[in-house]
Amino acid sequence: MPVKILGGDTLLAGVLQIAPSKLIKSVLYTNEYKTHYLPKKSGGRRRIDEPPEIVKDIQKRILNIYFRNWSERGWLDKAITGFVRGQSIKTNALFHWDMNLRYTWRLDFKNAFPSLTYNVIRQTLSHYIQQELNSYHAVQIARQNGKVVIEAFSPLYSTRKTAWFRNLLNDYKNNDGTKEFVDYLVEGLVDFLTHLVTYQKKIPQGAPTSPFLLNLVVSYSQIMKKIREYLQSEGIKARVSIYADDITISSSERIKFPVIQKVIGIIEASHIFKISREKTLSFDITKKAPLITGLKLVKVTPVNQVMKNVWLRRLPTAHKNNIAMNTVGKPLRPFIIISLGKKNTKKIRAIIHLATKRPTEKLNKKVSGYIAYLNDIYGGDLPRQISTPYKKYLSQQKQKAQD
Repeated sequence: MPVKILGGDTLLAGVLQIAPSKLIKSVLYTNEYKTHYLPKKSGGRRRIDEPPEIVKDIQKRILNIYFRNWSERGWLDKAITGFVRGQSIKTNALFHWDMNLRYTWRLDFKNAFPSLTYNVIRQTLSHYIQQELNSYHAVQIARQNGKVVIEAFSPLYSTRKTAWFRNLLNDYKNNDGTKEFVDYLVEGLVDFLTHLVTYQKKIPQGAPTSPFLLNLVVSYSQIMKKIREYLQSEGIKARVSIYADDITISSSERIKFPVIQKVIGIIEASHIFKISREKTLSFDITKKAPLITGLKLVKVTPVNQVMKNVWLRRLPTAHKNNIAMNTVGKPLRPFIIISLGKKNTKKIRAIIHLATKRPTEKLNKKVSGYIAYLNDIYGGDLPRQISTPYKKYLSQQKQKAQD
């Protein structure tokens, strides 16, 4: 077993509130992934490595109990919108919504998941675990100085099963070797975690922890922060976000390609990620609607108040208020809405047609999922390309139920 435990198994088991024996058993199966390939839209095949159930169960616990706690504590870069609770591709698209939006650039990481090697993941996890410990010590010092601190420590180490570790941390400053022992345990914890979330020395596309780890490495490398600082130094007022491996930069002013070349240089200087040159795209909203993680930002001119209200239902209240403020005296002035891209619209329409003609439980679940997804995007006012076949589908389902 190529992992140093060093007591890290007991600590992690306490955090996850499971028996150490179950954790040890899961490690024995970390080489039992099943590999298959899916076709890429751009051509070629995408490798998917699926962990065995016992490993996947542990990974889900690590994600939901451990990693997401870091997100809730605000430790992810503010530009990250993918795989974060309460965020979606709609959130990412709306991040770039602006009445004056005109230009957009899209950059794509090349082979993002395979780029995250064992060493990169280990360094990243070590950094954030140490950040937790530093946070705990800062709180302890504040309390010793008589200050009231509401959040004593990450709830990760607040369980009964980790009380022994908290006691060690409280003696961290003593000169009896406690610090060395804590460091020893933390090293084991980091090794154990890294081993459980990697496969063949990289993070596997197919493990539930991998998308969050991508977010974590992006934050740790400070790529997004460096891009923002560079654009600001150039006097460019831009919005920058990342959803999974897709970076979007938008602005009301033109961003020339030499600037984007510099941005690419900043990303690749991390020695972690590379940019797919063939997927680097630019959009001018006056000529073509920007496509941001499958959604389009479309500039529309309402012909009447009814149509304006229909389009406004796609947007959150804050955006509607912005439009209202900017259309005083000009109620039919152009504004920007979000819409699903043509390819995805055609794909969903085709699935609804298929489920109408040859309904199966699997297809019915797909239709329900897609309709819920579209209702979120369109605020309940589905486009005619979808609403027409969907009405036929519902009619067919009703008829089937009566028979």
